[in-house]
Amino acid sequence: MINVPSNIRKVEAVPSTLTLILHGGVDALQAIKPEDLRATIDYRKYRRRNGEASAFFTLPDEVIYYESKPKTFTLLIEQ
Repeated sequence: MINVPSNIRKVEAVPSTLTLILHGGVDALQAIKPEDLRATIDYRKYRRRNGEASAFFTLPDEVIYYESKPKTFTLLIEQ
């Protein structure tokens, strides 16, 4: 979670996990370590009206992001 205003004590994304389906060469996919993947939610892009937030992903250059499940998250916000 990035760009959370200072007046917000806690933000949790629900669900707290996601599934990524990646596409790439066999060698590239086999070489991926958990620390090579990053999912981030930008609080500034949170849509309050429908309560949904989307994640964006940082992946190794050799891998093409294919699909994530779920596509959106609900944010539980504690002020």
